[in-house]
Amino acid sequence: MKKILVTGGSGFIGTALIKKLLTLNYKVVIIDIKPSSLCHHNLTYIKGNIAIDASYKALNLYGLEIVIHLAAQTSARVSHEEIELNNSSNTLGTLKLIEWAKANKIKRFLFASSMAVYGDAQSNSLVETDDLLPNSYYGISKLAGELALKLAASSGINTTILRLFNVYGPGQDLENLKQGMVSIYLKFLLDNQIVKVTGSLDRYRDFIYIDDVVDAFTKVIENSKTYRQDYNVGSGRKTTVRELIKVLAKGFGYGSEPLPIEQVESHDGDVFGSLSNCNKLQDDTGWQIEWSLESGINEMINWAKKSRSKL
Repeated sequence: MKKILVTGGSGFIGTALIKKLLTLNYKVVIIDIKPSSLCHHNLTYIKGNIAIDASYKALNLYGLEIVIHLAAQTSARVSHEEIELNNSSNTLGTLKLIEWAKANKIKRFLFASSMAVYGDAQSNSLVETDDLLPNSYYGISKLAGELALKLAASSGINTTILRLFNVYGPGQDLENLKQGMVSIYLKFLLDNQIVKVTGSLDRYRDFIYIDDVVDAFTKVIENSKTYRQDYNVGSGRKTTVRELIKVLAKGFGYGSEPLPIEQVESHDGDVFGSLSNCNKLQDDTGWQIEWSLESGINEMINWAKKSRSKL
């Protein structure tokens, strides 16, 4: 039974991924500043911050073999508002984790990067070899992590970089209004408020449901063909803000009635559009998208309403 360290394992993506890893018979150790909602005999939680040296002492007790690095400050907007937090969480934390992995002879390291490394889309469908021109401090910090991992690969670590596009689904933090377009709009709808839209309604994104992201990680973990490779993880479907709002409105039963919206000014680090080409991941692993935007949004709405009713 292999032992996996998941940094940031208490978060949205981490929680969903760990649930799947436990069903696949892995032993999992979480390190996170926030407590985990999960409880399992093959799961261990450690409260810690990967940017702080003292947090690593406890990790040496578990004979870890694989690292999945999710811990990060994940908002482009926040990266400009709180520069030190972004640098500490994303850049310093990743460098310290890599050094720990090298010292402890970790042979497998998966890194959750972001579409933010591409910046504003220079092509209709981004491929892994496109120019990396981040336009936010968040994107810069993720690119720094990618470059550090490529350097670490020369030390014998089998790395894989997964560039996640716009992930959404049940479990996402609805209280965070600075990250996650779907979750932000959903929060406004749940509170019967006017939906505040940043920038143009023609801006577009590539939304990918959480279960498809989890499937991408699990297909990569022990696949030697993915060693030292970069992969886009998205739906490959272009959705404008206008289209997303229509899907959400339908899910809430608005029908043909227009959803009340208010457009507000864009912020530093925002991009007009991004769209993935995931052929490389599909070819190397057999991974396929299973969830449409409509079915994923409906699943998330149902979860959000049930969660709200329990409060």
